[in-house]
Amino acid sequence: MEQNPKEQMRIVFMVIGGILALIALIKMRVIGIYPREAPLYFGMLIAAMICFYLAKKIKIVKDGDDSAGLSLPDKWKCSCGSYNGKDEAFCGNCGVKRPASQAL
Repeated sequence: MEQNPKEQMRIVFMVIGGILALIALIKMRVIGIYPREAPLYFGMLIAAMICFYLAKKIKIVKDGDDSAGLSLPDKWKCSCGSYNGKDEAFCGNCGVKRPASQAL
């Protein structure tokens, strides 16, 4: 099964963040925090938080889904789910008038 490149990048960020957080927490718990090494461990935790934040912000677009910012400038989407031409005032599928939010 081939994955979306954005989905792969999201998984990579999650794995890197998890590894960084796990290493930092284990070293802090088992070895203890020495004053010289504290910035290193806290830096690893901050880097892990940044990786998790980036993974959360990646939007995965499913086929036919318009919720992730996919814009179709030459078409408008009716409430019934069908796409209509930009010059059409009524839906060709159900006859609903074009919403004001999707006006020309």
